Amino acid sequence: MVNARFVNDTTPVEVHGENEQTTVNVTSQTESKRVGVNSTARHDTLTGRNLPDQHPIAAITGLQEILNQIWTFTFEQGIPSDTWVIQHNLGRNPSVTVVDSAGAVQIPDEINYDTDNQITVKFLGSFAGKAFLN
Repeated sequence: MVNARFVNDTTPVEVHGENEQTTVNVTSQTESKRVGVNSTARHDTLTGRNLPDQHPIAAITGLQEILNQIWTFTFEQGIPSDTWVIQHNLGRNPSVTVVDSAGAVQIPDEINYDTDNQITVKFLGSFAGKAFLN
C-alpha cells in the first residue's frame, strides 16, 4: 500500500500492487489528477512544480526533525577572552570546534554543557576567534 497526500488534503490514498506500474485517479479538495505509482513519470514535466509553497517542509513527513538534528551554529568571540559563553539554541549538546582569529584550531581546556541551548568553553589563555557547533 502507498499513502499519498496533497499539501492541503491529508486524506490517504490506498494503492495496491505497489510493485507494479500503476496509474490511479486522485481527487483532492481542489483538483483531480492522474498520478503514477512506480512509474517513469518525470518530475520536470509536471505543471505547477515551481510555484511558491509547492513543496513546504511540513509536507514532507519527518523532514523538519531531521533538519533540526543537522543544524549548525557559528559563534564569534570578537573580544579576547579565556571563557566563552555560547547561547546556540540547538536544543542539544553539540560538538565544538574552535579556531582563533588567525584560523588556527584551538583545543579548549574545558567545555561545560550548561543547558541544551548553552555551553561555556574555557581556555588556558585569552584570544578572539570562532566556535563551530554541530
